[in-house]
Parts: sequence; C-alpha cells; structure tokens
Amino acid sequence: MEWRYPAASWRPLSRIDGTEPLVNPRGWVLHTTGSDGSPWADREGSPDPDRRFCHLWVSSAGEIQQFQRLDRAARAQGAGDRSWWSVEAEGHADEPLTGHQLDALASWHRWCGARDTIAVRPMDGGIGLHSMGGSGWSGQDCPGAVRSSQRRQIIDRAQTLRELDRARQETWVQGETKPRIDSVDEISTGRAAEWIHIEMMRVRRRLEELEDQLNEMGSR
Repeated sequence: MEWRYPAASWRPLSRIDGTEPLVNPRGWVLHTTGSDGSPWADREGSPDPDRRFCHLWVSSAGEIQQFQRLDRAARAQGAGDRSWWSVEAEGHADEPLTGHQLDALASWHRWCGARDTIAVRPMDGGIGLHSMGGSGWSGQDCPGAVRSSQRRQIIDRAQTLRELDRARQETWVQGETKPRIDSVDEISTGRAAEWIHIEMMRVRRRLEELEDQLNEMGSR
C-alpha cells in the first residue's frame, strides 16, 4: 500500500510524526465534518491530546485532501484508529452525499482495495461508520442515517469502475489500436447504464458550472 493517495492533495498536519502505525486496515470509516469547507485549519489548530483528524477529506465538489499518511493511524475514531482508515465528507449529517462525493469515494474505495461490504461492527471489514464503535470509538452518531445509507451506492459505483477497467484492458491487445468489441459484452447492462448515467451527470454538472461562470462574467 502506498502512503499517498494519488488523487488527493497532500496537506499534512503538523505534529503527526508520533502517531502509531496503521495495522492491517479492515477498510475505511465514513465520517461527516458537520461543517462547510476544509477542516484543515481547525484540525491544525486543535491542541493535543484531544486533537482529532482523519486520513482524507472529501469536499462537496469531489476535491480530496489528505492530512495523514495511509500507513499510520489518524486520530479519528478512538479504539478504531489503528485498524481503519478514516474519511471525512464535507457537509452535515442531514444532507446526503453529493454526486461528486459519491464518485470520489467510489474511486478511493476501488483504489484502497477495501472489501465491498457494509460494516456494522468494529471487527467487520469494508466501509464502516464512526458510530458503529460505540463508546470505544467516542460514541458519536456519525455520519448519520442519511449518509450511512449511501454506502451501497459507493460500492456499486466502485464495482462499475472496476468492470470498466477490466473491459478496457480486455479490449486492447498487445499494442493494437483497434478495440475488440466482443469483450465489451462482459460489462453487465445495468453496470454500463449506471456508468453512462454517472458520466452524463458529470458532464451536466460541468456545463452548469460553466454557465454560472459565464453569467457571473456577464453581470460584471
């Protein structure tokens, strides 16, 4: 396992050199920040020994920042720090994860190699919740029921990405420039349709962003 996630901006916190190694991570735990914007400044300014921080933070727009090495623990879920990665998502518990966040979390899930399972206890694996550890994990109701229920969407999107990766590999043979159409059939119709929907939504969101920028420029 690499200690840096390539898709994330590296924003290490100070005074993290003394944290313990991460031992055979079972998967990653979903947290919510309960706030808007990056929590970096708040985490950097909080005093020891009550300092809390995660490995990754994902913005509502899908930006990812990394605060801690992936081979070392983050102080995010108490007794679960040494056996789980921690990932915070921007926003509040009563707000669903955005499409950008779901895409970003699916890509992370695929890359880190966590199991495609929904964890309900600290001894499980896959995608867990801060709240599943009870008092030993600080007893917080985090990330909340709305976001907890979206873990299956993250797994489904990650599976779609893997199937597309496999199809791409199988459609290109030893430097050929022409794809083998027959191998594309191995993507299930449902997965392919979901991927197309995801890509269309990405394009639509980008067009909306460009339209907003043009309108803002025109109003000046």
